[in-house]
Amino acid sequence: MQLTDTWYAVELSSNLKQKPISIELFESKICLWRDQKGFPHAIVDRCPHKGAALSKGKVLGDQLQCPYHGWIYDKQGKCVTIPAALPEQAIPKKACVQTFDCKEQRGLIFLWWGNSEPEPLPDLNLVPNSDDSTWRVLEGEAIWEAHWIRALEGFTDLTHVPFVHSGSFGNSSDARVLPTKKSITPYCLSQTILTPRDREYRKTQRWSINQLLPFNKKKKNQPEEVAAVEANEVSESEGAQYVELWLPNIVFIRVVFSDFQIYLLLVSVPISGQRTRNIWKHFRSFLKTPLADNNARNRVIKFLQEDQHIIESIEPHCPSLEQPKDLLHDTDVVTIELRKLLRKKGKNGFLQEYDATLSKNT
Repeated sequence: MQLTDTWYAVELSSNLKQKPISIELFESKICLWRDQKGFPHAIVDRCPHKGAALSKGKVLGDQLQCPYHGWIYDKQGKCVTIPAALPEQAIPKKACVQTFDCKEQRGLIFLWWGNSEPEPLPDLNLVPNSDDSTWRVLEGEAIWEAHWIRALEGFTDLTHVPFVHSGSFGNSSDARVLPTKKSITPYCLSQTILTPRDREYRKTQRWSINQLLPFNKKKKNQPEEVAAVEANEVSESEGAQYVELWLPNIVFIRVVFSDFQIYLLLVSVPISGQRTRNIWKHFRSFLKTPLADNNARNRVIKFLQEDQHIIESIEPHCPSLEQPKDLLHDTDVVTIELRKLLRKKGKNGFLQEYDATLSKNT
């Protein structure tokens, strides 16, 4: 199952440097590379000459060279140089590689997957820039043996928290659905959850910080934000949690209090119908010292592992939209609305089985 004619987030910007890299999307291997101005490009990761991976080649200015025989391709995927050829030997017309429209925004690389002309890339203005000094940013990834739709449903499911995450932030959470506000558009599903569940998150977060920095009074040159936590001076004002699913494959979770905020951006990249690469970016507005990074990273890893343990066990692997085997309940708010959207897109021809030739050949 795949949504077509849409922008998929496929990679972290920080992973695409000067050398080409290879990614997989719907069982298709794709090479990402940057030109001399730093703009990203995407091309099928196979040289048509003898099948070598172009991602193992190198960038020459605004062109990409195959590692095997040095054939050189321009940004449109057309071969422009065959080093071994004599001047009178023409470059074959078939010496071209399928390319994909590629964009970059907010620390993510996006790829247009479809045959139609690309739509403007939506502005992810809620996501902080990676170089924004008001945030401390961490990144990572996890491979799951699970369908990407199941991963998205898991990240946006509210009622599983007290059970799946009882060993972390879900401890002592109320199993009942808390009062929420929901918003639905053709491209976004969102929920806003108020306290008390966020109070439990605040308590565990504070405990974690105190464990990390166990001293009783402010030391010389100690950051004000650390001293406030230690002195128990942070306010107990009510907070809110915002959970948003941006089609096709991004979940953005924001935990917001008056004195601190934590964001988690989750991108479920469909490798195949059985495997998903979940890449993530974690933002915190407090305790921005690198000393707190390991603690924050471990919390994200634990959260993902708790979900992975369950999501990988779900049968059927791919949720059925027309003859569902899942007995959904009114409390499954986002899952119900997501499947409605998917069925609607299917009727409009934008939900299909895998087809490695989908994206427009430029």
